[in-house]
Amino acid sequence: MTHTGDPHHDRLEDVIDRYLAVWRTGDADRLADLADLMDRDMRYRGPFHDATGREAVVAVWRSVFERIDHVHIDIRARARDDLVTLVLWTLRFRTSRGGVPRLLEGVAELRQNGDSGLIEAHFDHWDAAGQVYEDLSLLGWMIRLARRRIGRQPRVDSDVSDDRDPDEPHP
Repeated sequence: MTHTGDPHHDRLEDVIDRYLAVWRTGDADRLADLADLMDRDMRYRGPFHDATGREAVVAVWRSVFERIDHVHIDIRARARDDLVTLVLWTLRFRTSRGGVPRLLEGVAELRQNGDSGLIEAHFDHWDAAGQVYEDLSLLGWMIRLARRRIGRQPRVDSDVSDDRDPDEPHP
């Protein structure tokens, strides 16, 4: 933490530091330690979950961290603007029972209450389609097909000249 000499700013930074220290462990047994850092009405939203309330958020993370093994969360970068902190993260894990190693990358948007300094929102932004769904057999095939079609160059008809009147309808 960088101390600025401003007690309010330093408190905000301290809450973020402590919050990230627990969150990045990925340890379901340590999630209760986050309760002191969360606003009572905290909201968590990610691609698969949307929960409001400190207890509901801890329950969501507990269910996730109990289903995966060898969790390691790297904090790659962090930026702050007043009450919002953006955190670039990489999550490495294995699915339970010795599954395949996985890697997810995303951004956490952490919002703090201006009065208490507690975390009032945690929004995870990451690409579920490209990082999870695309690895599933049928669904993955459909996503890859859609990506190819969307990424394809527009078709140019050879019998259409460039000297068309732009105000006239075209077939």
